[in-house]
Amino acid sequence: MLRKKICLVCSQPSFESYCLDCLANLHDIVVPEIREVDNSTFDFLLYTSKYKKIKKYFELMKFDGKLDLIQHVIHCLNFKLNLSKKSIMTYIPSTYKNRLQKGYDFSEEVAKQVAERFEIPLYELLQNKLILKESKNLDKHERAKLAKQKLKFVETQIPDIDIIYVFDDVITTGSTMQKACQILRDKFPDVSIVAICLAKTNAQICYEKECES
Repeated sequence: MLRKKICLVCSQPSFESYCLDCLANLHDIVVPEIREVDNSTFDFLLYTSKYKKIKKYFELMKFDGKLDLIQHVIHCLNFKLNLSKKSIMTYIPSTYKNRLQKGYDFSEEVAKQVAERFEIPLYELLQNKLILKESKNLDKHERAKLAKQKLKFVETQIPDIDIIYVFDDVITTGSTMQKACQILRDKFPDVSIVAICLAKTNAQICYEKECES
């Protein structure tokens, strides 16, 4: 006989870690949107949800290490993109301290599963030179200045490509994504660049678990 657990999202009794209602709600929340972006270092922005809608699921994955929940999010994706066989996926890495504390890089984990689902190779093209988490309390101008310092290109042998998909977990001001795509645009001037994020917010985020530390 199955022993009931507590759903990690709604805290209601459930036979699994996530109840069917919360998984159904996740399916409604994850509705990818694609926007063409002018005057930017990337050609399109694709995001799966507004941050406020996916916040509880996001925090479980990123801060509580519930990486199995990523599979449920990926299962809901239906990108209406022409994924060329000459496409590759990369991601914006987190700081050294962040990876060390968690034991994983959240953006890398999500990017890896998206790449597997759509059968395109994943490459580590970017390196985060900073050690500490640094941008959560900065305004747009300060973030842009910091983004110029923290990322560098990783020299890697890659095949002939048409599209690079660049993943980051959340896009707020877009400064980090702009810098990441600029680095890739300089290296691959004839390639289309698509920015992908799990969630998009128009306001600065204060993660409770980070603010407490």
